[in-house]
Amino acid sequence: MSLQEKFRIKTVYEISYSDLETIIKTVYGHSVELVLEEEWGNDEKHDIIVGAGKLDKWDLEILTDFKETGKGTYGITRILLEDMCSGELLDPGNYLISICW
Repeated sequence: MSLQEKFRIKTVYEISYSDLETIIKTVYGHSVELVLEEEWGNDEKHDIIVGAGKLDKWDLEILTDFKETGKGTYGITRILLEDMCSGELLDPGNYLISICW
C-alpha cells in the first residue's frame, strides 16, 4: 500500500472573501464585512460545507433579519452560502474562503 492511497481527491470551490462580499451585495442588496462578522484573520482559509436544505429555525431567523436589515452576525457566511445553494445560485459542495489583505 502506498502512502498516496491514504489521501482522497475532492473538489473545492475557492473564492476570496472580498469577491464573496461582492456576490452577497449583488444577491441580497446589503453589504457585509465577513472578516469582521466571522472574526477571521489575515492569511487564513475557511472551509464551509454547503448542501441545500441545512438551515434550522435559528439560521432562518438570522437570514430573515439579514435580508430585511443587512445586519450580519457570526455564522452569516455559512447561512448565506446555504441560502444561495437552496436557491440554486450555487452548487452544493466545499467552499474555501481565502482571507488576505
